[in-house]
Amino acid sequence: MRRFFVLAIALAFACSALPASARTPVPIGTFPSGAVDGITDVAGVKVGHVTKVEGTNVRTGATGIIANDDTWSQRVAAATFALNGNGEMTGAHWVDQSGFLEVPVVLTDTLDVGRADDGVVSWLIAKHPQIGVREDVPLPVVAECDDQGINDIQGRHVRAEDVTLETDAAGHASTRNHLAARVVSIAAEGPIERVTLDCGFALDALITRRSREEMHLTPGDQVTAAIKATSIHLVPRV
Repeated sequence: MRRFFVLAIALAFACSALPASARTPVPIGTFPSGAVDGITDVAGVKVGHVTKVEGTNVRTGATGIIANDDTWSQRVAAATFALNGNGEMTGAHWVDQSGFLEVPVVLTDTLDVGRADDGVVSWLIAKHPQIGVREDVPLPVVAECDDQGINDIQGRHVRAEDVTLETDAAGHASTRNHLAARVVSIAAEGPIERVTLDCGFALDALITRRSREEMHLTPGDQVTAAIKATSIHLVPRV
């Protein structure tokens, strides 16, 4: 049975591994949620992410979503739907016209759309050298969000080479998406525990109590923060 992969200009992904009691009581859709209530619950779907944190004014990045191991050769049915807002998504017309998706979906900041597009093309050509020679050419799907309130968006800090998407089934995050950190404090908030990390800046991670117990986390521990969620909360150091 073919999966129907819907691309929305306004995308909301609930990717945190929260227990059922901590999830929203409002049901979305008609099907039950998966193990982590995220898009990676769908077999074959992978998410890669690169975070750009430089100095005091660069806070941006790019997220890549792959529908399967090789969408160029194994296209999935697709369509776009604009829920609300005024945002850009390149490649949307071709998706609607063809009825399928053959490229990764990348989300980045508004002024880095072109660079992300270039990165997707390079990534695909490396995997399929006959693109543009004997095979068709791709039209990357890149959506954007204006992050100028927290980021030096003029600097266009997401480079084409940053758009490297993880294809290893053992991990769903890019190789640049790991931050060395030290556990500063742990505070219980109902079934969830807030773990404050020092990564050179303060970062709060919300995990289940069971996860914290299984990892035997205590203040002072040296850890690696693997970011695979949709957002990072940055707090200025005191």
